[in-house]
Amino acid sequence: MPKELAYDNANGNELDLFGQEEKDFKIISSNASYIEIEFYPQYTLPQTVNCGNQCYSVISFKNYNVKGPEFTGYPDLRYRIFPNNIDCRS
Repeated sequence: MPKELAYDNANGNELDLFGQEEKDFKIISSNASYIEIEFYPQYTLPQTVNCGNQCYSVISFKNYNVKGPEFTGYPDLRYRIFPNNIDCRS
């Protein structure tokens, strides 16, 4: 049976029926020197960009980030920032 989700338009997060945020990643393992993350992108419908007589598709996913306008002309690659809390106490 598929898990039912509700979409929260205020902050762009998917919520389950109990109001808990649906995560698109999970921590597989970690220790003092590394963290391993498994990411499940939730792709959105592609956008079409026309430039001259060429047609390009822009593939995006939820919670993506892009570089700012100062990177105009560079490849438009989407990326995801993962929150983490690192304890710096020795």
